[in-house]
Amino acid sequence: MATIKDISLYCGVSASTVSKALHGYPDISEETSSRILEAAARLGYSPRPPQKCRHRSFHVGVICSGGTELLLENRQFLETYSALSRTFLSEGYDVTLLGSALPGDKNLSLSARYKLRELDGICVYGAISPDLDIMQLAEMEVPLVTVHTTIGRKASVLTDEEGGMAMLMDYLDRMGYRRPACISSQEFSGSQIVRAAFRKEAIRRRFFFSEHYLLEGSFYRTSSAEECTGALLSMSEPPDCIIYPDEAAAEKGMEAAVRKGFSVPGDLAVVSLTDGGSLLGQDRILTGLLSDHTKTGAMAARALLDQISRFETYIPSRLVLQNRLMEGTTLTARSVSG
Repeated sequence: MATIKDISLYCGVSASTVSKALHGYPDISEETSSRILEAAARLGYSPRPPQKCRHRSFHVGVICSGGTELLLENRQFLETYSALSRTFLSEGYDVTLLGSALPGDKNLSLSARYKLRELDGICVYGAISPDLDIMQLAEMEVPLVTVHTTIGRKASVLTDEEGGMAMLMDYLDRMGYRRPACISSQEFSGSQIVRAAFRKEAIRRRFFFSEHYLLEGSFYRTSSAEECTGALLSMSEPPDCIIYPDEAAAEKGMEAAVRKGFSVPGDLAVVSLTDGGSLLGQDRILTGLLSDHTKTGAMAARALLDQISRFETYIPSRLVLQNRLMEGTTLTARSVSG
């Protein structure tokens, strides 16, 4: 028996357009609707008998915690969103970024937009902690998956922040570093875990540790990385390595270090909690952890599709992805006494 996806491929339109035409929605042109209905009859499409399961619109939404505009310039988000969209599209679903409201609903809450657009489910990308609007949406009976953040007992796809920090600090230990500092993003939902893991590993490995070596910068301002770097390097005992939250912060921090007369990696090592292996400038390769953002997006999409297909019996789970360590040129081995 033909499916909505079969009709969408036959007619060259999206699955959501087919669904709307089959259910008589007025926002589909008469010509398109007639073509879809004719194709449905020709292919032998027959609606499923009424069940307790939800009507499908074949349309899902993606919410960016903290704002879509900022994340559209973030490589981690773009790679994750691209993989997530490809997975949904391969199953006949349309994807909408809910951070950009339609002209008629820009003043509506996310809950109202969810209902207005008749979405099958929601994926929340949590670069920063979810706001009240997202929390209220999560309280509804909505198929929902979060990425890089958690909301109650909802399904989530996470990165192993604690394990990643342990891996990075072990590498610093083996390479002879004894005074690492860490700059975390104050808005990042996993910042507390990052800070606690850094503190734990520094003490466990008997590194020189001071709370002054543990700073928070702003996700929204790359200049914040420069300010934090300047403060660290102005100390009487400056760190021999600085851990940054991402590639953008690491690049700005390295520039600030050079302006203060520190060479990288001679006087100061620069490493990152994400984006390891990225090219900084023309000849520097960033040392740090690397997450598989493509795998993250695909896993989030599959988790949401699974939840949509069996919402009444779905049991939420937390999927945790491991980081890889990428050795670059912003860190070199030094003697233990260094």
